[in-house]
Amino acid sequence: MKSFRYLTIAVLSLMTAACSSDIASEQPSESHQGKGIPFTATINMKGSATRSAMTESTSTISAVWETGDELALVYEVSGQKQVTKATMTVRDDKSATITATIAEGVTDGTSVKLLYPYDAVNSEDPGDAAYGTIKEDALDGQDGTLETIAEKYDLCQGDGIFAVSSEGTASLKADVTMESQIAIWKLTLTDGTNALKTQQLLVYQDGDPENMLVNALLSEASNVFYVAVPAVSNVEIDIQAPVDDNTYIYSKKGVTLEAGKYYQSTVTMEVVVTYRVYTAKDTYTDETVPSTATTLTGAVTPGNLAAGTYVVSGTATCDGNLTLTGDVNLILQDGASLTVNGSIKGGVDEEGNPNYAYSLSIYGQEQGTGELTIGVGDIVGKNLTIHGGIITITNGEQGIETGGTFTIYDGTVNTTGSSYGIRAYGTMSVYGGKITATSTDIEAEGILADGTITISGGVVTAKGGAYGIGMKGTTIISGGTVTAIGGDGNGSEENESGGDGYNGNLTVTGGTFTATGGAANGPGENGSGISGTIALGDGINLYIGTKSEPDPSSADPSYTGPQEGLATIESRYVVIK
Repeated sequence: MKSFRYLTIAVLSLMTAACSSDIASEQPSESHQGKGIPFTATINMKGSATRSAMTESTSTISAVWETGDELALVYEVSGQKQVTKATMTVRDDKSATITATIAEGVTDGTSVKLLYPYDAVNSEDPGDAAYGTIKEDALDGQDGTLETIAEKYDLCQGDGIFAVSSEGTASLKADVTMESQIAIWKLTLTDGTNALKTQQLLVYQDGDPENMLVNALLSEASNVFYVAVPAVSNVEIDIQAPVDDNTYIYSKKGVTLEAGKYYQSTVTMEVVVTYRVYTAKDTYTDETVPSTATTLTGAVTPGNLAAGTYVVSGTATCDGNLTLTGDVNLILQDGASLTVNGSIKGGVDEEGNPNYAYSLSIYGQEQGTGELTIGVGDIVGKNLTIHGGIITITNGEQGIETGGTFTIYDGTVNTTGSSYGIRAYGTMSVYGGKITATSTDIEAEGILADGTITISGGVVTAKGGAYGIGMKGTTIISGGTVTAIGGDGNGSEENESGGDGYNGNLTVTGGTFTATGGAANGPGENGSGISGTIALGDGINLYIGTKSEPDPSSADPSYTGPQEGLATIESRYVVIK
């Protein structure tokens, strides 16, 4: 291209010098013939006339044109914009000749814009409003090397005036200074300790990947990239790179990159931590953990958790209770674990309820292998929402207790309580995941809810000391697999009969529901599969089993929906699907 020197100043180091060219007139080339006006000018350059690539010293990048380089001449004739290709021929180590045949009708004194390289100019459609300008995608397809920047992306422009002679030849009236339209940025990637080698580097603006400046792809992984970027002033620049299975990112505000300057930066990047956020059944986005998040690792001090986001990393242990003093988001990184030898409590609300002031949302990552274990205690709060992870409560009282809503989108929940496995004083919604709730109390339920339980997906298993699932409201099942198992009797006066598998109102419109009453194991009676009122949706079948055939679903159904107001199914085994 042209002789063109970028001088480095600092760590995002700037340096001066646009690409300048001295242009003088010369006789037309005999090789340019045909309709139009022969045009010839000489571009004076600095440096060697032979170039295989841009060359870099510690503070500069130098480049010169080579024979065969092409630029565009953009001008008007009779109000119509024209784009003409001009070709360079290197003459010696200081200059090159540009030649072209410009359109007939060009008059002396007509303004002309010189744009380099020609392939970066919109030159195909004269009817396009962008005709004769640099293409919007002119910097696309970079590969992170100086060689390719020199060949394709070193955008320059200059302004001149045609000198048209009476003999019908043209040159330029005065010298033209070609000014670079890009900055060259050498980026060295590190994680603070080691080099980060990647085959792809994204550079975008203001935190928005849609506002992409560079998407560079290397044939082989490297931690050094040279990129040509447009000039920007006082903006946020974001740099992103995939490395192995991780994504690394770097952000800096107030960045200015001036055209014609060369910058060198060693960029310390941080791995991007994302977590999975569900908004509906099977619908989620992977969000980036906010920079204000607090990391929980190692020994975690018992006490208050203020409102905010907490990320479990590595192995963390808390020997005591954690009390929410605001709504908390808890992110379980894949492979990480938090063990709480106590309870997570929601804090005292305005009405004096001890644990219902604040809500807890638990999130997992892509693999969902992060773990939260409550060794001795419960999870109690206003609302509890589980988006993923593995939650285990091994020795609780209520297991999980919520005063408002309990929502499960994904993840694995295993909860055992001496009273209930799950106690929902409000509503419970299950969209996915795998939930197992067990009560060890002979008078309590695996799951007990005051409001409506809605299940549209996932696998739910509830085993009670009394009922498997006990309802003060209604359970509505439209999908998933639900199993309710009543507790067995032990022959004692207090527990001589088996518990019902399900007790309460039930509506089934989809999925599979299996209820098993507990065995008496004494003088009492076996528990019923379902105790309450049953409604079946269209095409839903209810099967009743016997002692010899506890799984009756291969036989003919006893009822087929739609059905309303079916009474208690006293048989111990019931399948609805």
